[in-house]
Amino acid sequence: MSNLETVLADAGYEQINADLIEQLKKKQEAGTLTAAEANLLAEIEALGLDLSTLDGQALTAEDLQALGDAQVSLPSPASAPFASGGLGGLAGLGALGGGGGGGASGGTAVASIGGSLQGQLINGYIQGARVFQDANGDGILNNGEIYADTDSEGGFTLSGYIAGGGDIIASTTSATTDVTTGATVTTDFKLALSASTDTSNGVVISPLSTLLADGGISESDLKSKLGIDAGIDIITYDPIATALSGSASEVANALKFKSVSTQVSNLLDVGASALSANSDHSKDSATEGVVASLIDKLNAGTNSNIDLTGTTFLTETLDLAASKLSITDTTDLDAVKGNTISNLGSLNQKIEDAEANTADPTAALSSMYTAARVAQIDLETAIETASSDGGSDADLTGFDVDSQIASADIPAVNLVSNSKFDSATGWSGNAANAVDGANYANPTAAGNPWDVNLSYVLSLTQGESYTLSFRAKGAEGRALKAGLGLNVAPYTNDVS
Repeated sequence: MSNLETVLADAGYEQINADLIEQLKKKQEAGTLTAAEANLLAEIEALGLDLSTLDGQALTAEDLQALGDAQVSLPSPASAPFASGGLGGLAGLGALGGGGGGGASGGTAVASIGGSLQGQLINGYIQGARVFQDANGDGILNNGEIYADTDSEGGFTLSGYIAGGGDIIASTTSATTDVTTGATVTTDFKLALSASTDTSNGVVISPLSTLLADGGISESDLKSKLGIDAGIDIITYDPIATALSGSASEVANALKFKSVSTQVSNLLDVGASALSANSDHSKDSATEGVVASLIDKLNAGTNSNIDLTGTTFLTETLDLAASKLSITDTTDLDAVKGNTISNLGSLNQKIEDAEANTADPTAALSSMYTAARVAQIDLETAIETASSDGGSDADLTGFDVDSQIASADIPAVNLVSNSKFDSATGWSGNAANAVDGANYANPTAAGNPWDVNLSYVLSLTQGESYTLSFRAKGAEGRALKAGLGLNVAPYTNDVS
């Protein structure tokens, strides 16, 4: 390993760009450089690089060394114009491309060299969020940082992703929606990935990854305190897909995971609404206070399966958040806190009750979605209304959880979690062949339906109505059969 590679790794980076070099220089001026960063800056400066030639590109130590060597031997621009020779647009260092991709749109203000990061944003599946790599660590999307918008399954692809180059943040816009609840999402979620994290199978941003990104609790401790199966990898796990297609034990673990994740999300949303509505703090600032307080409370707990439904735990978490946010006058907050916590606890209890319905995971998830919708729309609205009355609790006193749930209307949800064939996950049969967002099959002759079969296993609720829809095309006209059937003996089916 070269000296430049060593100091780059010691400073916690795999790649570097002009913006990061400028940030290191500003830290140097402020006297806040670490020893490893100081060594890195000295090595880079020793190369004598003209930062303007980097043009926003992210380069490895080998690339930087090659660029430094090349700049020393380059002829003058007058004798060798850049467009006709020179560094050739740095083509020798890697293909240039705009950032983003996946979802509705993506991009970056500068060209970038890097990998590709695929993932999903899951509380329910969250559509219309803007996911970006926070290269400078300020928590907001800046020019030059890669981004992509999430699709209807929460999916995104970040092109130009740099391992170890910053946290992944899913920021919300006015169009960000949880498709499972229909609620507008106002909470930003985060995912911290080290340079060595294996992302080859994709990643998941969630309420629980947000707790881990804070850095105050380990993954093993978080799973233990919340009663999550120790074998689950939080940053790659999709509890919805697993609950709908897994084995009996997998369904139970998935529903438990989804339950606690939704309860955490409810606490973040409702808690932040109560704090921001009764102080000068923004919703984002209040959310950070609740995250930090929840982590402290989890770390202080001595038992596993900490109760996210209990009024004592919820009240202490909210009080601690107010203290962390330096809210000294809590008169208005105290006026609405009692009924806020009582209703939040009742809704979280509904979610916990639903996780026991492992025999019907579709119904269990539906119950969780409904309780989440009531918490994140109806209860938050009641809190804001009560708080706007100068701390009057009248709107919360009459809030009835059961009647709110009975009248809640959640959107129809696609039970096929990989309906866009982004991979082969969930699909089976001798015709399963997912390629570039479609499934391709080439039957050479007509025959039995099971001879060329594409199947997806899911759970249905007796008495409910479902719609099966798909798009298909072929080089020649051919009849297709579609239907539903048991995937175990006696394989009863209805095919047409």
